[in-house]
Amino acid sequence: MRKFTLIIISILILAACGRDEAPIPEDEGTPVIERTIEALSDNTVETDAVVKVEVPEPEPEPVLLVVSENTVSENEAEEELAEEEEEEEEEEPPFVDGSEMVRNIIVDTDYASDVDDVACIRVACSMARLGLINFCAAGTSSLGDYATRGLHGHLCCEGFAYVPTGYNPQGIECPSPFLQYFVQNYHDAGTYTVIDAVELYKNVIAENAKKGEKTRIVTTGYLSNIERLLLDPVGMQLVKNNVDSIWVTGGGYPEPGRDFNFWWKEEATRAAQTCVMYSPVPLVFITGNTGHSSVTGQYISGGINLWKLDPKSKDVVSRAYRCFEEAHEGSDLKGGYNAQDSIAVWAASSSFEQSNMHITRIDATILDDGTNIFLPNPNGRHAVLERNDENIYWYILQINKYIDYPLTGVLY
Repeated sequence: MRKFTLIIISILILAACGRDEAPIPEDEGTPVIERTIEALSDNTVETDAVVKVEVPEPEPEPVLLVVSENTVSENEAEEELAEEEEEEEEEEPPFVDGSEMVRNIIVDTDYASDVDDVACIRVACSMARLGLINFCAAGTSSLGDYATRGLHGHLCCEGFAYVPTGYNPQGIECPSPFLQYFVQNYHDAGTYTVIDAVELYKNVIAENAKKGEKTRIVTTGYLSNIERLLLDPVGMQLVKNNVDSIWVTGGGYPEPGRDFNFWWKEEATRAAQTCVMYSPVPLVFITGNTGHSSVTGQYISGGINLWKLDPKSKDVVSRAYRCFEEAHEGSDLKGGYNAQDSIAVWAASSSFEQSNMHITRIDATILDDGTNIFLPNPNGRHAVLERNDENIYWYILQINKYIDYPLTGVLY
């Protein structure tokens, strides 16, 4: 009965598929139906028949590898980290910027006593005229505004009457053999504005900061204005954030020295001590040794050509030299005068490569008698400026070409 049922089912399936109309192939022997019946008659009929149908295996879907954007690869990650570290190292500013650039310069000077202050203002004006610096302001640390009026008169002669000048109402008294002549003959009241040097410096530093630019201060006299600037809360913050360094004329190195700018008056000593202790930026000292050759014993002198180029002393700097010589009987400035102040302005306005100089970091101390002690320290807060070469004549040429420039019209 079971066999019969299976036969009927097979016939019905074939009929449903339309295969009952298909011709039975003549070869292959036994027809499909008979083979099916024979297959069903085997001993395996006791178990359910299982028809195996070969189904093609599905192609595996592509596996998408999810890569974290933070872990592209270990090597690439390490390279990126190394590059970031290098960039951070490159962004770290140098202790003192010695690169070539046009700097914003403030010159703070006593502008009294010796003629080296007059020569350094000439150097600043010549470098500004040549586009090497932005001469932003000048101030005096001597008492009152008498020296400031003389300085302004000098600037007028140079064609820089627009450079603002500041005075110190509590400055240090110091006589000068040329100031009276300058005030009487050069001062221009129409372009002169009375302003406290500290307020002037704060305004200049802030204006440069708005342009994203640093300012460099060069002081060639007493440090009284710089002291007042640092004791002013706003001034201290401006210096900290927007002044790259303060270049100071004075001191001895490597042996201790006792510089006039540090000992002349008690106030001068106190000012130097305050600046050394509290300045938030490096002080770079231009010592007597910077402009002196220990081999030949010769100093870097400024104004060595003035008598030849201007024998009648009509030039403002020539006139100061002549006034100084007349006031000091027996003195002879025809061979020039110590150019320590001029070196300070020139070197501060140049790159280390241009000045052929370098700095050595130090720990600095100013004793109560004005004696300085500068000890080399790779991590010191301050520095001294030193020459790279004992050839003192090359440095004399560099200084004097800026002093002579208005008289020659060329930068030889």
